[in-house]
Order: sequence, then structure tokens, then C-alpha cells
Amino acid sequence: MAGLREVMERFNLSAGDVAHITGYAKSTISQIKNNKYNGDGQVEAEILKKLAEAGYRLETKLSVRRDVFIKTGNVRKFDTLCDELLAPQGDLTSSIGVVMGRAGRGKTKAARHYAVQHSEAVYVLF
Repeated sequence: MAGLREVMERFNLSAGDVAHITGYAKSTISQIKNNKYNGDGQVEAEILKKLAEAGYRLETKLSVRRDVFIKTGNVRKFDTLCDELLAPQGDLTSSIGVVMGRAGRGKTKAARHYAVQHSEAVYVLF
């Protein structure tokens, strides 16, 4: 859980700002922020709750890692098709494969990923 210091730094709040929002004394806010408060340990939690109610909360943000590629069922099917096209012993040697389908299903990303992983594959987008 984020502490008072993190919330204050994130939102650029002074001890006076926090005191005004929460109703606690400025000196109490300063002591808690600097880990010098000797009073009730629940005070910081109460201050953070009041700040959160006023809209000052640190939320964990979700992020997307662009460097991760997940092999879904469709990607595995795409890889199988491409492997058959590239197989020297297969019937489809030197063939051109065309993959068509609804938008947003991952065809382009699967094709790019396959081309990066297999130097003998050529990817053409038209």
C-alpha cells in the first residue's frame, strides 16, 4: 500500500494541503510523512482514506508489454500453415500462402512474428 509520502509526492501536495483536505494538523502530517510520528498507527491509514475520497489515490496502472508475443491457437495454426509452405519435403514447396480473415484476429502480428523467427520466410503486406 502506498504511504503518505508517495501520495504527497505524486500529487505535489504540501503538508498544509493535506492538513486542509483531511482536517489533521500540519505537524501531524509532516511527522507521518517523515516517519517520526509516535501516535496512533491508524492515523496514516485514515489520512490516506480521506485523501482517496478527495480523489488523491495511487492506483496500480495496468500496462501492456509490447515485447511479449503470446502464441494463441490462431498463431499456432498460422505457424503450422507456414511450416508446411516452407517444408522441403512437402507438396507446397515454393508456394505462396494467403491468409484472410476478420480484422483484429492477429494475422499481421502472427505473420511478422513468423518472418522474424524464420529467416527463409518472406512477409509481404498488401
